Amino acid sequence: MALVKSCKEKLHWMRNNGFDALVDEVSSFCDKHHIEVPNMDEAFVLLGRSRRNAPIKTNRHHYRVELFIYVIDEQLTELDDRFNELYIHYVSLSSDLSQLKGISDLAKKW
Repeated sequence: MALVKSCKEKLHWMRNNGFDALVDEVSSFCDKHHIEVPNMDEAFVLLGRSRRNAPIKTNRHHYRVELFIYVIDEQLTELDDRFNELYIHYVSLSSDLSQLKGISDLAKKW
């Protein structure tokens, strides 16, 4: 459970602080390999859609909010659903699982 907690903490940190670092890393990779990178401050336009009726938002907003944060939130929800308080209580009471010292012990058990 310590690994799940650590993973959730890292995801929360990434959600709040990690987007700019990711953009910098991706931009560096793209520059190195001559791949065009969209300007994050320009208006985002979904390909095949008219700009006339499209809501005005920047590339930064689209990639940060509608993709980056969305995916992290989905991962956090999945972790919360899979490792809720009832699960933790059951694992701590289970004689089969109470002696496990880590993920490797769990893998060996099954």
